[in-house]
Amino acid sequence: MSDPAVRRRLRPARCVLAAGLVAGGLVAAAGPARASEAAVDDDRYAPASGGSLAWVFSGDLDLVGNLHVDLPFGVAPGSIVFLRGHATTAIERATSLTFRVREVEYAVETGWRQGAPDRPGWSIVAGQLGRERVDADGQGFVRYVGAGWDSRSAYAPPLERGVAGSFTLAAVVEGREVRADAVVDGSFAWRHPWRRAVLGFDLRTRGLVRFGDRFAADVEAGPRLGFRYPGGRAFDAFVHVLRSRHPLGLDVDAVLVGFDVSEAGSAPHAAPRPPDVTG
Repeated sequence: MSDPAVRRRLRPARCVLAAGLVAGGLVAAAGPARASEAAVDDDRYAPASGGSLAWVFSGDLDLVGNLHVDLPFGVAPGSIVFLRGHATTAIERATSLTFRVREVEYAVETGWRQGAPDRPGWSIVAGQLGRERVDADGQGFVRYVGAGWDSRSAYAPPLERGVAGSFTLAAVVEGREVRADAVVDGSFAWRHPWRRAVLGFDLRTRGLVRFGDRFAADVEAGPRLGFRYPGGRAFDAFVHVLRSRHPLGLDVDAVLVGFDVSEAGSAPHAAPRPPDVTG
């Protein structure tokens, strides 16, 4: 990557990655303090952050990296205003010393959620979903406003048993280089304890709807094996199959083998009770 033009094109992608790393570090540092508060009040939200790295078995990409940060701002018990973002980086021709970024897919979203962190809740959201290609001019994106529902929020401790899901439907209010009427995002997760680990299965889809045309979406699914640690921390290894048809997605069919680490609010505990004094 000695070409100055290529380096200039890579600067926006590097800025996104640097911002994500800095924000993730700040959230991780703030997480334990907020988690201790969550142990007193089950309705208290704490920041969440994480990242993943996957080896891609396809002819186009070598690695896919992901960073995400979720920041809650308390309004009332069980009700928050939030700001979240994620960046997915597609890497080509990775070697021990160099790599080439093909594109960066990103999403920034803000909104309001009603419900305790580890309970079902609904939300109102507004955001921007986009993609920046390193070797091409222009930047495609859509801006949207809509509503969603989830069985537990991203701020809850990592799931250890049972199922969880989410669904968001939003109307597109503005787009560049992409024609769409709606954004659809859905996820399903199953977890079950096994010895000292946690077995799981994931299904995730994200797409754009254009009325009168087909639904173009990314679909990713597969098993995982994870471990849970104090403080809401988790480490998981996964094998996923990705079929990407999203106009702002990676546009590959591949098998992803990788790992992710995350940190969210500590598991809730019962609020302290005064001693029973009789006489």
